Amino acid sequence: MGLDHPPGLLVSDFYDLSLAQWRYRQDAVAISERADSYVGSAILGIPVMLGLLGLVLLLVALWRAGFAPAWVPTVFLLGSVASSFGPSSLLTFTLGIASCLATLGYVGLKILKISADEWKHGVPPVTGLAGARPRVQ
Repeated sequence: MGLDHPPGLLVSDFYDLSLAQWRYRQDAVAISERADSYVGSAILGIPVMLGLLGLVLLLVALWRAGFAPAWVPTVFLLGSVASSFGPSSLLTFTLGIASCLATLGYVGLKILKISADEWKHGVPPVTGLAGARPRVQ
């Protein structure tokens, strides 16, 4: 998803675009596959996976605190898995990223709507069927 190193992904986009437009298609495919076989390519995936794990943990914490409903971390996790590990198709990737965007957008909009008084005294927890789990005292 590129959450942790967008500049590196932007550079590789130009590299991939150049290879895609190269007239010697078989050579371009071979170069791309060879680049993916380097250890550094796997190492670059570590910050992305840690970033995704951090976001899932943050969303679970928001749910446990009563700030977000249970669907938020669930849909984000499913979308992340679909876009990162699902079948390589435009539909899978688009649905995965859209679900991640929807969950983060929900949290972001909810944060933007918090009044000064709510910032000072706290936000009431989400309730109802899709809300947070009951708190144990």
